[in-house]
Amino acid sequence: MPAVALRLLGPVEVLGRDGAVRPVGPKERCLLAVLAVHHGEVVAEDRLVEALWDGAPPRTAAKTLQNYVLRLRRALDGGGVTIRTRAPGYLLEVPITGDRGTGDPDADVPGIDAALAEARVAAGRRALARGDHAGALDALDGALALWRGPGLEEFADRAFARTAAARLAELRASAAEDRAAAVLALGRHREAVAALETMVADHPLRERGWAQLMLALYRDGRQAEALETHRRLRAVLAGELGVEPGPEVRALHAAVLAHDPALAHSPAPAHDPAPAAAPALGGRGTFVGRERELGALRAHVADAAAGRGGVVLLRGEPGIGKTRLLAELASAAEAGGACVLTGRCPEGGALPFHPFAEALGRHGTDDPAVAALVSAGGPEGAAEALRPDELRTRLLDAVARRVSAMAAAAPLVLLLDDLHWADSGTVAMLRHTARVTARDPVLVVVAYRGEEVDARHPLTDALGALRSEAECRELRLGGIGGAALARLLRDTAGAPVAEELVSAVRAETDGNPFLAREIVRHLHDDGVLRPDGEGRLGTDLPLAAVPEGVRQVVARRRARLPARAGRLLDAAAGIEGPFPFEPVRAVAGLDDAEALAALDDVLGAGLVVPDTRPDRYDFTHALIRHAVHGELNPSRRLRLHRDLAVALDAARAAGVRVAAAEVAAQYHRAAGLPGAEAGVAPALEAAEQARRTGAHDEHAAFLRAALDLLPGSDEREPDLRARLAVALAWALRFDEAVDAARVSGLPAVAAEVASVLAQAGSNRHAWSLAPAALGAVTGPDGPDAVTWASLTLLDLDRREAADPGHPGIPLDLPGRRDALRVLLRSGRLAGRGDLARYAVAAVHGSRAAIPAQAADDPTVAAFLVGDYAAAVPLFERDAAVAEAAGQLALEVYCRAGAARCRVALGDLDGGAEVIDHVHGLVARLPGLGPGWQLLHHEGAQDALAMARDDHWPRRMAAFARWREPAPDRHWGSAAIDAISARGEARMGRAAAALGLLGRPVRALRDGPAWAPNYARTACEVAEVLWLLGRRDHLAVVERALRERVLPADFRFPMTDARQAVARLCALDGRHDEARRWFDAARTVLDGQGALPLRAVVDHDEGLMHARTGDDGRAAPLLDDAAAAFSRLGMPGWARRTAAARR
Repeated sequence: MPAVALRLLGPVEVLGRDGAVRPVGPKERCLLAVLAVHHGEVVAEDRLVEALWDGAPPRTAAKTLQNYVLRLRRALDGGGVTIRTRAPGYLLEVPITGDRGTGDPDADVPGIDAALAEARVAAGRRALARGDHAGALDALDGALALWRGPGLEEFADRAFARTAAARLAELRASAAEDRAAAVLALGRHREAVAALETMVADHPLRERGWAQLMLALYRDGRQAEALETHRRLRAVLAGELGVEPGPEVRALHAAVLAHDPALAHSPAPAHDPAPAAAPALGGRGTFVGRERELGALRAHVADAAAGRGGVVLLRGEPGIGKTRLLAELASAAEAGGACVLTGRCPEGGALPFHPFAEALGRHGTDDPAVAALVSAGGPEGAAEALRPDELRTRLLDAVARRVSAMAAAAPLVLLLDDLHWADSGTVAMLRHTARVTARDPVLVVVAYRGEEVDARHPLTDALGALRSEAECRELRLGGIGGAALARLLRDTAGAPVAEELVSAVRAETDGNPFLAREIVRHLHDDGVLRPDGEGRLGTDLPLAAVPEGVRQVVARRRARLPARAGRLLDAAAGIEGPFPFEPVRAVAGLDDAEALAALDDVLGAGLVVPDTRPDRYDFTHALIRHAVHGELNPSRRLRLHRDLAVALDAARAAGVRVAAAEVAAQYHRAAGLPGAEAGVAPALEAAEQARRTGAHDEHAAFLRAALDLLPGSDEREPDLRARLAVALAWALRFDEAVDAARVSGLPAVAAEVASVLAQAGSNRHAWSLAPAALGAVTGPDGPDAVTWASLTLLDLDRREAADPGHPGIPLDLPGRRDALRVLLRSGRLAGRGDLARYAVAAVHGSRAAIPAQAADDPTVAAFLVGDYAAAVPLFERDAAVAEAAGQLALEVYCRAGAARCRVALGDLDGGAEVIDHVHGLVARLPGLGPGWQLLHHEGAQDALAMARDDHWPRRMAAFARWREPAPDRHWGSAAIDAISARGEARMGRAAAALGLLGRPVRALRDGPAWAPNYARTACEVAEVLWLLGRRDHLAVVERALRERVLPADFRFPMTDARQAVARLCALDGRHDEARRWFDAARTVLDGQGALPLRAVVDHDEGLMHARTGDDGRAAPLLDDAAAAFSRLGMPGWARRTAAARR
């Protein structure tokens, strides 16, 4: 049994060397638990204080903490566990549990029962994967035996332990499921039943255990009990979550019903022996010192294979071994049957999405967006039809779905290296892919240098988001230990190394493998390593003679090479990332023979290695390139970059695969020299390639580079500045976009940039451009009428947003309708959804005046004309077009519109099915905030809730984010308050509902009938009063309905103005008038085919008569309503009808 020093799987305990439990006080146990959860990492004092006193520390907390540390050190003394002081806190070191190199899965694991359990579970899963079910059972039994209770039992509800306790609980539950799988595979189904019954009782929402229980019962000849188990599961899921079992359980249920022969147990063939460890890659030396980290990563791969994927953040300083660890993981994962994709960010980040293009480039694809990414180009035709945000969305979605599809065939491991050099597009793609594949058998491992990722780096925000959007773990690499370093140095030097030299090198390098190897290579090449009497290599040199830093090491190694090698290295160092041989040869001034010989020199010296692409090479480590480049004086560097630009441009013209971005980057670095203007063309080409793939930041960067390279007074400058301003807006760099638009001085540029700013999510920045630019245009009848119209609408929005008393709906201010008329006639509003509807209503003024051709826009047909039956196929037509083009956000809008219309027509199940589909689309949208597309998705769900009149608490909780104050949405705040009030009224919360009516009532008093949602807001407020039986604001609401809403007669799904007037008349005691309005509502709703609302009208009139005691009139109306509610699936309304009858 390996030596366990700390127990976390139950009450926290410390064990002595004899295995006896050592007494430790509660605060000391808490301190130990915090340090153990983060063993191997420094835990800051403030974090320890926070944990010990659970957020309420005494004034003497710092001193008291020191006392607890002292007591805990005494308790741990002699047990092998050590607490070390490391700024800014403390570090817990735990000895390993076994001997390295024995093949024992418990070896190289810290002496903590939780770590040992993880290792044994991983070993069990590896055994399962290769068919060794008996071995898997032994390993998993060994793991589960370590639990004495819930992990971190007494601290599990404390903030510091919550995540770790949940992870340990998940490990225990999933290991028990894996054990059950092994038992079933061994044919011991009867034995499995009892354990599985306990499992499903303890974890009733875990479907895998239920499925295993069904299978065990079926194989034991108990089909009826297996089917009863399925019924129990359905009841649990329906009661707790309101969902059905997943597809795997449904398929198993069908197989049990059909007596599918595939369910019978068949003994597995004898398993193959475990694959041998992957050999070290040639020239890279023995893999040492990272066995624990590799074991953890392999366990994560096993988790992914079992459907529990996620993200691992691999962090460490340069040279610490991140890339080597990824290579070892790739070999191990491939040997285990996983599909491995690898990609790395080149230094400089000039190639957008490069690691994903590299990772997917070895695998074919039919998706044009992914194919364009891999080919480093862009989709030629479609790019012109899509906005930049749509291009980016389409690409991110296509890549994520490609990864998900590949994972359906085999567990997939995506390894992304050097993310500290990532462009913002790559970071967005990483985040989106991780989120979309969170439920797939996908493991994403991201390696980066933590010290190079500052607050402004795009990776910083993404790492925070990843922790909340996916299962995210962090693995930090520090220096390797003394024993591992000795093995590394022995491999490097070719003989054992004396302990004194190992200690000196470790002190010099802090155990950094790359630096240690370079120092020993230097000593070896200098001939100062000599064997002692036992054959171990040492040196007589004092430590001071060891070169300081990589630059000195490389300089000394280079001095031993021929001059031709130095010239080749100097030229190659000017290129960030893999360099093409031919252009570098030309810049180095070497003929073919000399250059090839120089290449042999630097390859043999281990300074460069071949790249995966033909005739390209890369420095063994970026630190070496930096060291070589750093030896050149600034003037030499400048001329080197110019010469490389010319050579790369020429090679590109000759057919060598060199990206325009590589050429442009070299010219830009040589911008101070004559001839740099030749870089404008490749910079613009690189900008266009970035635009076509939605790489907004890189698009802006290359446009800026082109401007930097332009000669003075170039006629292209105004156009480029305008394009730069637009690119900055799409890159969400709003302040810079506004500044760039102002620098241009052109109203048309200001209008275009402002429009983009509004679409990109910042009305505030868009508004800031409007006033000054508006003064420079002529007006609605001038040559710049469209520019005037765009700026006028923005300026009116700005003025209304600044008014604290604004009623939350667009008002009929001077210029607004003229501006909408200009834009509508210009054709600029085609496909703009709500804005097009807004303009049609404002220009034509009433439903009757809308031209027939305008209703070919489904938005107009559904939300103004009220022809829901005609709108459904129009929405579906536009959704299909959007889907084909990759316009996800537009597809969300169109399908949500179709769902609303289906619900309005009474096809509630069909509407719900479309809404479920839209849920999946929304999940694929990267970073979409609360915009108009999501608002319509919310609206479709609201329409379904209105029809079913059910699950209102859940619906209102989902709608809550729209109620948060947002100046950018001031135009819709009255409607949002009215919808919220109606939801509160449906739940019977009168005070909350009435408290929300202030702004909607002001909107009805001050707003025009053509304003977006005016008619709907009037109907919503009338419903609130009707449901609560209140007459507050009745006169204002009825006047708005009679004088504005009814004359315009714009119609909206699940509302009707005639019904609203009838409700108000009934509340006011004018029952005969109310009956006439109810009849008028029936006529309109029958014409629309609006079955749910038609049934509600019968309910409302019946309720009116029931309230007055006229049961003779009430009964048939309520009977008709109840029958319709039952037929259409409207349970909440059925309950209201039953209540009205009482």
